Amino acid sequence: MFRQVTDFFTSDRLAALVVPFLVNAVAAAMIYVIGKWITVRLVRLIDRLMAARHADLALRGFITAVLSTVFTIIVILAAVQQLGLNVTSMLAVLGAAGLAVGLALKDSLSNFAAGVMLIFFALFMWAIGSKPPACQAKSRASRFSTR
Repeated sequence: MFRQVTDFFTSDRLAALVVPFLVNAVAAAMIYVIGKWITVRLVRLIDRLMAARHADLALRGFITAVLSTVFTIIVILAAVQQLGLNVTSMLAVLGAAGLAVGLALKDSLSNFAAGVMLIFFALFMWAIGSKPPACQAKSRASRFSTR
């Protein structure tokens, strides 16, 4: 038994198994690092374009967060595919999970979507630091978020 183990580690079979995996692992790491770098730059560019168009701060934050998450998931799936794993089944699981969460939170998500549409179409012209129109208190809006 010991002889078989030492023969395995000293033969070319180990190199034939490990080297392709290491090459794929390095390529996957490079895909992730470069993809994440591109994601950060692209999201920053989109945020600057929205700022140049004077988009609402709450809408800018929401869109940049969603785009950053989506781009990161795409980069991770590309890196995992480079390792040789089947990405199709992962996408099916993500789709089924998204459908289940969407159906479970249907009413909450419709309220959330309505809030995003209100911000997007700017029916209420609130800004960070302004008072809400119906507010008699001395409070000001400090930030808008989805949490």
